[in-house]
Amino acid sequence: MDKQSVIESIDALIAKLELEKPQKDSLEWYLMNNLRAYRDALLAATEGREVERATHALSRFCTESMDWDTEVFRQCTAITTKGMRLAR
Repeated sequence: MDKQSVIESIDALIAKLELEKPQKDSLEWYLMNNLRAYRDALLAATEGREVERATHALSRFCTESMDWDTEVFRQCTAITTKGMRLAR
């Protein structure tokens, strides 16, 4: 797993969410903010444990805030799975 692949997955989900024009303070709006922060953290990371910490933070947001039976949750989970592989 390379960093660029994870970044592309993040960018694709952000683009999809932006098309829906989420209202401020909606779940989708917070998810976009979390995805952007995660993307920035991955770009800045120089060690696997930095990637792992950032991935855990995104994963926690997804599992605690989202409906697990939605496509967007599955996409978020796929991103965090890639992130954990990258952290190794």
